[in-house]
Amino acid sequence: MTALDEQIHQAVTAALNPGPLQSEATNFLQELRSNPKHSWEHGLICFLAIDKYTPQTRLFGLQLVDAMLTSHQQDQACYQTTREQLWDYIQRQFINGDGEQALPYLRNKLVQTIFLLFFQSYPNSWPDFFKDFARLIRQDPQHLNPRTTDLYLRLLHEISSELSDAFLRINKSPERLAKDADYVTPFVNMMPPVSHKKLSPSSQNHYKHSIKLVLPPHPHKNLSKWELGS
Repeated sequence: MTALDEQIHQAVTAALNPGPLQSEATNFLQELRSNPKHSWEHGLICFLAIDKYTPQTRLFGLQLVDAMLTSHQQDQACYQTTREQLWDYIQRQFINGDGEQALPYLRNKLVQTIFLLFFQSYPNSWPDFFKDFARLIRQDPQHLNPRTTDLYLRLLHEISSELSDAFLRINKSPERLAKDADYVTPFVNMMPPVSHKKLSPSSQNHYKHSIKLVLPPHPHKNLSKWELGS
């Protein structure tokens, strides 16, 4: 019997190509997404199989993981396995590899999945979340790793956007807003005091956006080491 990850790949391929199997494949994928309890792990396999599956299959695989992480059926195994496997993947691809440079949409999807892990685990089960990611950005004592730095800044952008969302803030108590602010405080002291002009254009945008969204509401923060000029 064909493994489910291979079935997913075949269905994604069929769904993207007009033909007699397109409708059936689309329905199959939608069913997996609607009930990810038995497919999320195979979706994770698809995403991690860089040399085996197409970017489209890998993207859908991560969508299955996201569906499980946001599902009422979500169990600890999904969270723990996804966290461990993605951490290993980041070590391989962003420290020792090219960081998926040719596939920016996959990098963006990865950030969204990591955000879901953050949302469910910080600060209780992953108290060192910011510290762990901050450690990745140093290539050596004098230089930043551009791939992990970009990943971290994208992640901070995602988190800060969530915490500053106007609609969500309206529905939060002052106590919860203060708690949200405390969530992101650690990264202020962990990010190195470098000029954003040394970063790539996309990283500059994420850098400035994250800093301006998170820090201005907190007048007691010391911004002297941050260079926010345009």
